[in-house]
Amino acid sequence: MADTTTTSLSFLTKGSHVEINSDEDSINGTWYSATVLNPPPTPRNQLVYVEYHNLSETNSTTRLREYANISYVRPSPVPDTNNPPDFQLNDVVDAFYRDGWWTGVITTVIDAGNFVVTFQNPPDQAQFRCSELRIHRKWVGGRWFQPQKQGTEGVMFTVGKKVEVSFERESLRDCWVPATILKNSDNNTFLVEYQQRGTGDEAILHKVTVDYLHIRPSPPHLRAKNFALSEKVDAYYDFGWWSCVITKELPDNRYNVFFKHTKKEREFIYSRVRPHMEWKGGQWFNTSQVFISLFTYARIPLYLVVDYLAMN
Repeated sequence: MADTTTTSLSFLTKGSHVEINSDEDSINGTWYSATVLNPPPTPRNQLVYVEYHNLSETNSTTRLREYANISYVRPSPVPDTNNPPDFQLNDVVDAFYRDGWWTGVITTVIDAGNFVVTFQNPPDQAQFRCSELRIHRKWVGGRWFQPQKQGTEGVMFTVGKKVEVSFERESLRDCWVPATILKNSDNNTFLVEYQQRGTGDEAILHKVTVDYLHIRPSPPHLRAKNFALSEKVDAYYDFGWWSCVITKELPDNRYNVFFKHTKKEREFIYSRVRPHMEWKGGQWFNTSQVFISLFTYARIPLYLVVDYLAMN
């Protein structure tokens, strides 16, 4: 009978491309690309000397080199150039993120080339191009295995997940407040913790139970863009994201926006404004794109645009 250990490690040759996992809790499950410089000299030796492709020495541009335990090393997956992946909702994928390949689930298909991936460890969500994704596979016993699609519920509202919640109070209409899930109950309710204004400008933590109609994942971080006049957006103040409309572009990446709940206009820096998105049926919809198309081509006067959006 062949030695399965020797067979499964036969890829550890000098110059071969590999990927290395870490046992650190914060990045467990992430794979980093590397090249083998010196394979284990004997079958009993558990260390391989590698040079990472995207990791550098501390305070240096020199690529990081280190000895890695062979139990955390696998060959680099070879893409199937004859059958490029056709990514779909709920696909388990690896996304190239923070210099490594992180495992997540496609939770939103923006278009044919852009996707939102949700990560469970650590909880996070980001947008990726098709070229930054690959189908997730596992290396077991010298062979590759591909997991099945995964439902999104298990990664959406787990304990510790960053989410946003809304309230029925009139003073908080059109506002989504960032929160953290503390407990997921069996009756579709969630205990969350969020910040609210205390004495003066200081923030205090508050806990509240919300149902599934008043909770959603944090919206994906869409790539940087310039906002258009009359575009529906969210602006952050008073510890929440409030729906509003761009009314004027100012110098130094600043904007004037109009809030329908106060009927007032305020100025915000770019970093405090984001595209307005709606969470419906387990998917994100960028409703601001609809408004841009409608009002750009119809050439409706701005004051009518603002009045229209204030009623929607």
